[in-house]
Amino acid sequence: MHCGVPVVASDVAGPDEYLRNGKNCLMVPAGNAAELAAATIRMLGDAQLAGRLIEGGRQTAKAFAIDQMAARTLHVYRSLVS
Repeated sequence: MHCGVPVVASDVAGPDEYLRNGKNCLMVPAGNAAELAAATIRMLGDAQLAGRLIEGGRQTAKAFAIDQMAARTLHVYRSLVS
């Protein structure tokens, strides 16, 4: 996402906390190779969709920048000691 590449992902636990189907990725059922291929082909054939996913991905990636992650971690630590 940070590098400006559109994402096609499986709907598994973990990434589903920040991946949003149609906003910053295309989600497909885990283990379904046919749907993974179809979503990839759809994204590659639709420049407007790919552009929307790229922009959504960049916005998502900003929340995971090192300064953002460090600030959140520090906030948690401070809340634990106070």
